[in-house]
Amino acid sequence: MYENAIFNERYTISAILYDEKGRFWPEIRETISEDDFISEDCKALFRAACELLDAGKVVNAATVRAKAGVDLETVKELVNLAPTAANIRSYAELVRKESLRRKAREIGEELTETAVEESTDPLQMLTETARRLDDLTAEKRSGTLLSGAELTCDFLSEVEAAQKQGAAFRTFPMLDRFTGGFQPGRMYIFAARPGVGKSALGVALAQMLAKNRRVLYVSAEMSPDEIMARIISSRTAIPYSVIKGGGELTAEQWGDIAAATNSVDFSKLTINKMAKIDVSRIGVWARQCDAEVIFVDHVGLLDGAGKSEYERLTAISVGLKRLARVLHVPMIVQSQFNRTAATSDDPGLHQLRGTGALEQDADVCVLLNRDMENQPRPGEPQDFILNIAKNRHGRTGKMALTYYRNVNRFIDTNGRDKHGFAVNSWQ
Repeated sequence: MYENAIFNERYTISAILYDEKGRFWPEIRETISEDDFISEDCKALFRAACELLDAGKVVNAATVRAKAGVDLETVKELVNLAPTAANIRSYAELVRKESLRRKAREIGEELTETAVEESTDPLQMLTETARRLDDLTAEKRSGTLLSGAELTCDFLSEVEAAQKQGAAFRTFPMLDRFTGGFQPGRMYIFAARPGVGKSALGVALAQMLAKNRRVLYVSAEMSPDEIMARIISSRTAIPYSVIKGGGELTAEQWGDIAAATNSVDFSKLTINKMAKIDVSRIGVWARQCDAEVIFVDHVGLLDGAGKSEYERLTAISVGLKRLARVLHVPMIVQSQFNRTAATSDDPGLHQLRGTGALEQDADVCVLLNRDMENQPRPGEPQDFILNIAKNRHGRTGKMALTYYRNVNRFIDTNGRDKHGFAVNSWQ
């Protein structure tokens, strides 16, 4: 197998030396790279040929040899190997396939060696392996350039898939008008000051999406039973504080809770139990439950590498965005504002806590706000403002939900069905 790989590499380089006008180079450079070669001579010759082409110079045996510094006898052997450049595509593809096999074997061998070490964290080991395999799968999977025909075909496939999904990624009608619904591969930031209700909104959105899609709700702030209490509160109109032990439940309320737990389908909703969370663990959990949507509450509480909060949050932001693209899921991330937002009536994007990477990496940034000074009495509603401050794929602007804080309920009174009636989207 090793001998075959070397032969394919040598034949590919030989064919390249015949392609003086660079007719096949666009396809070759989309198929293979310098890292795909085992032979150091072939690697050096390929690199030299690429540099000559990029400089607009002629590629032939003499120029490539001079640039690469490979001995004359080796180049002579290569020139005599392939009679033409005609089969260069097929041999380049063989080089690429053997490179993938080799890299996959290396990952497997490293996994076997690491697995026997008692100091190894098994979850971290598997997460890193999954990440490397994801990178290997994605690498040159479809090339870096698309022809007009390929672009049109991919575009129509995406539109068709979106139409088939229907309302699967839709929540509040007014929010959907701004964003077009939550889209796979994109990252959404929902930011607020502490106590405004970002976790409450996150739970509301998660249970709405879980009607049609498998949802992973990762929280470093709330336990699973707190999340469940919020869901049941919104379904039964029993105050969250009462359900969580702040008051005595009546027989009727017990009946409502029992009915709600029996009627609500939680099969598509998965919640983490472990409080120690990082991006790699989120990736493992998402694969375990085959998640189609991921919620993270909230980004500031995740573990991450970095000497400062800025570096840590930057690495986390990049990791979450990458995970959204690799898994092709909407990544809905909750964040806090920094301390300067405490005195601001209308916080802005510049007040996102810790790093500018969140704003940069996000496709959509939604800033949450409500009147914290004039709290409504229990049972009374309040305007809950969603400021769509950044939207790469649509318009920006503000909208309001009607928020019943004591029962964790949000209603989009701006949304209208086809008959013109208000839509209670939390149901």
